Amino acid sequence: SSSAASDVYKRQVLKDQGNLEEAIKAYNKAIFIHPDYAEAYSNMGNVLKEQGNSEAVQTLLKQAREGGMPMGGSTP
Repeated sequence: SSSAASDVYKRQVLKDQGNLEEAIKAYNKAIFIHPDYAEAYSNMGNVLKEQGNSEAVQTLLKQAREGGMPMGGSTP
């Protein structure tokens, strides 16, 4: 839907503006709503990698494989 496309754009803008923490929150929310949303996992992994947080990237990859709860374990 156009709303989903708009949400993807908003998350990308946050990342591009360097607002990485807000981008991570937005990706977490997207993953919570759609746990099978591969693009959100991928983009969030890129943000975490940009932060140098390789441990969180590994956790995210595990979640993506298992279809688990977003990072932090809480709902957005």
